[in-house]
Amino acid sequence: MVHISDHKSPITNDRGVPLRAAVLVIVGFAVYWNTLPAPFTFDDEHAIVINEQIRRLSTSLSPTEQGSPLAGRPLVSVSFAINYALGGLSVRGYRLVNIAIHVLCALLLLAIGARTFVGRAFTANTPAVAPRKGAPYSGDPWSTNLAFATALIWMVHPLVTEPVNYVSQRTELLMAAFLLLTLHTAQRAGGSERTGGGGSNQLPRVALRRSSGADRESGPPDQRWLVGSRRDPTLAKAERTRPTASGESRVWLALSVVCCAMGMTCKETMAVAPIVVFLYDRTFVFGSFRDALRQRWRYYAGLCATWLVLIALLWSSPRGDSAGFAGASVSPWEYLLNQSEMIVRYLRLAVWPRSLVLDYGEPLPLTLSEVAPYAAAVTALLAATLIALVRRPAVGFLGAWLFLTLAPTSSIIPISTEVGAERRMYLPLMAIVVFVVVAIDAVGRAFMAGRSVTRSAPRQGAPYTAVGLVVLTVGVLAAATIQRNAEYLSGLALWQSVLDRWTPHARAHRNLAAELKLAGRTDEEIAHLRAAVEDLPEIRNLLGLEILSAGKSDEGVDALTRFIRERPSDPNVPEARAALGAALLERKDYERARDEYTELVKVRPNDADALSNLGIALASVGRNDEATHAFERAVDVDPRNGLSQRNLALHLLQRNDFDGAVRHAREAMRLTPNDPPAHNLLGLALIGQQKIDDAISEFRASLALQPENNDAAGYLQRTLKAIGR
Repeated sequence: MVHISDHKSPITNDRGVPLRAAVLVIVGFAVYWNTLPAPFTFDDEHAIVINEQIRRLSTSLSPTEQGSPLAGRPLVSVSFAINYALGGLSVRGYRLVNIAIHVLCALLLLAIGARTFVGRAFTANTPAVAPRKGAPYSGDPWSTNLAFATALIWMVHPLVTEPVNYVSQRTELLMAAFLLLTLHTAQRAGGSERTGGGGSNQLPRVALRRSSGADRESGPPDQRWLVGSRRDPTLAKAERTRPTASGESRVWLALSVVCCAMGMTCKETMAVAPIVVFLYDRTFVFGSFRDALRQRWRYYAGLCATWLVLIALLWSSPRGDSAGFAGASVSPWEYLLNQSEMIVRYLRLAVWPRSLVLDYGEPLPLTLSEVAPYAAAVTALLAATLIALVRRPAVGFLGAWLFLTLAPTSSIIPISTEVGAERRMYLPLMAIVVFVVVAIDAVGRAFMAGRSVTRSAPRQGAPYTAVGLVVLTVGVLAAATIQRNAEYLSGLALWQSVLDRWTPHARAHRNLAAELKLAGRTDEEIAHLRAAVEDLPEIRNLLGLEILSAGKSDEGVDALTRFIRERPSDPNVPEARAALGAALLERKDYERARDEYTELVKVRPNDADALSNLGIALASVGRNDEATHAFERAVDVDPRNGLSQRNLALHLLQRNDFDGAVRHAREAMRLTPNDPPAHNLLGLALIGQQKIDDAISEFRASLALQPENNDAAGYLQRTLKAIGR
């Protein structure tokens, strides 16, 4: 008969835990250090760079605009406000915080894993290490080492790089941290339950009978965890008779509820936390849902109450049409079909993390026949999870963790703007890593046990083999992560990798075009805009503008004209009209230019430049009175606009209103003293007033500012010749 007595926490009693924690911190920061100078990318622009709300802590909690990356996520907004207060828009500070949160998640995974493995509530019938009767239990090296290997491998896995490197996805990091904190504090409460007169960290003294024949207790603990079995009736009965939790336990449970509520303010995926904790307690603490509810129903009610926080945030700051059933551009069924393919890809990347992609684009109109193999694989895995929850609860819990943490983003709730994202695997990957590590450890121990029996040789090399395997795995994964980090250093390389590794889509072409524009590669930029414009017609104005800037007037005019015709209510139409009108003026197509500027000033009645250009177009078609009114209106709405003053002066000069021309030309010179055309215009107006010497001075002043390619030279020469000089 074997007894469990004075079962202590591995975290507080294993002296190697602080060392392992230090290794996690050092390795975590070392692996991600090369990403510190990487610029902001993608949604970082809206969430951070141009987000005025994070400029002050007092405004960071205000509801954000609909569809913002921070909508309904106030705690993340506060964290960005703190970053801004400390370092402005210096990207290093934001990245350091993301890395720190990632390392914290790894530390929490270590703590949760060590407590779970050592608790042995998931084993067949025996504790991890069976101490001699009455001896204190002070930690299980196997459980701590296994938890450490799991946390380390997960932390350096390339599949979790996206939420660390993509700064605005701190939403995922903080949500994960609070979910893990919710679970860990619940664990601590379980470890604080009193049993009779024992200490607060004791489990009940339970006599466990060895099973004859099956020899369940003699196998390595990890093997027993992997295959699992039903709990011993004696142990289950003892757990059901545990007395009410102590005051310390209640504190931990209250803290768990607080952490759950905080997580709800970070990301909607946190909604699964109450279910995850309840399932964990059923699997590893109480042995059944009934016993879990009997012991902790108030606690579970508190966790579920935190859903009200999420509901309130979604009500006050809705996500818009990007996520949810209302206004979705894809049906729940089509989205689910897309997810079957994405989940299989996620699983492949978990095993072979190559060709990572930042943006998978929008959902496609797929049919069941097109994704049948993927759907069958996911369905089989889900069925296996449900069976395992009944027959092998520990393994089933890992499958449930995978599906539950994926469900909010990868099931039937459409996310119209994004078919998939590798950051969605941040939490699910933990379950995969735990399963693989424990399975490999089980196989290795079984193999070494067989060798020791057949050869009568000690297994002294086994620990070194295990360490070597972990080091090799971590080294390979860390190298891949560092390489992936380097891709974030260049937006050009990052978006090119999206097109190279996944089915090309419009958003990737558009974002690569933006990077090419910054690099001055106009022809390539236009090519990618052309590739994107059919699926993203709202960017046709950008295509037109870039074509015009490349000197292709006819094609640019056609693109802008089509954009205005097809999207008359688009908010970018005024900008397109302004550019189109300018191009038409340059082509001397004054009638069309007049029409465009007439429409433009209807929506921008105080746009001085638009009014001036309208005046030019009107004057060019002989409608001088209307032109005069347009020029005067431009000066009225913006009297400090030197160009408007100069245009009015030129128009008055052409109408022989020399006094008015001189007055506005002088005002133009006052506003823009280094403008040679203003001096020329004033000189011509002064000639009209017969002030020849003053006119000559203005022409010479213009030449002093611009000696070459200046009409002032001809004006001066003709003026001097006219007066005989």
